[in-house]
Amino acid sequence: MVESLPSPAPEIVFSTSSLLGWFLTGLLGVMLPLAACYLMFRFRALRMFPLTAGAVTYFLATRFNDLTVNLLFFSAPPASRALFAAVTVCIFEEAGRYLTMRFPLTDVHSSAAAVCYGIGHGGLECIIRGIQSFRVYGYGTTYNSEGLSYFTDGKSAERAEQIITNLQGYAERGLPLSLMHILNAGGNLCFHIALSVLIYKKIQYGQGLQGLMIAILLHDAINELYNIAGVTGGDWAAVSTGLLCAAGITVLVCKLIGGRSVIGEITDEQYAISEE
Repeated sequence: MVESLPSPAPEIVFSTSSLLGWFLTGLLGVMLPLAACYLMFRFRALRMFPLTAGAVTYFLATRFNDLTVNLLFFSAPPASRALFAAVTVCIFEEAGRYLTMRFPLTDVHSSAAAVCYGIGHGGLECIIRGIQSFRVYGYGTTYNSEGLSYFTDGKSAERAEQIITNLQGYAERGLPLSLMHILNAGGNLCFHIALSVLIYKKIQYGQGLQGLMIAILLHDAINELYNIAGVTGGDWAAVSTGLLCAAGITVLVCKLIGGRSVIGEITDEQYAISEE
């Protein structure tokens, strides 16, 4: 049984609004990259090898980042580790993006392929977060049917208190905030596509390292602003800041690389294929 808790367990209620929000966040988190793939398919611009390379690179970059943080900051407080991880993940992800596009093995030889790489990179992140949201939805439905004891029986007082805190945070997130998280996921996907095309274009111009540095700085900027907003203003402030930053950086990158010309290249490629 649970050891005596330091304080009475608070009342936790997973409302219909909260559960619906978590479910929609999971569903659309998975559907967003699939919708992007379908759009590229309709333009006959879907490239499976770059798409897969983007997903694999994201997975490896984040795993190497976690390993680095755990090795270098294994004794640091969780807040310090999270702060360091927010910086180093930018380096690992963007270096991986650059190296993957720099060498011909991944077949990123066109703007369409760079977009597909970005869909794979950002899309896997969307899918992982979507699966996490489905997991929280499962926690909520189980809690409503089984009660708190299902989660805390057999746990230490410290672990039980942590579980209660997590459940309370999940339950307090209503549908409006979940909808903001969905918009933020879409903005994040556009952000990764934009950085992928940026690095690809810079490599084509012989300025690959410059593109890498710009991408690292932009990625770090959005991470730091998101974290600062979260600490100072809570979840609403963090998600709103993340969405605005993702939109702003996407527009900025489009200005730097000529977003309309990239769209033109993809549509021209479609017409060229259809005429063959």
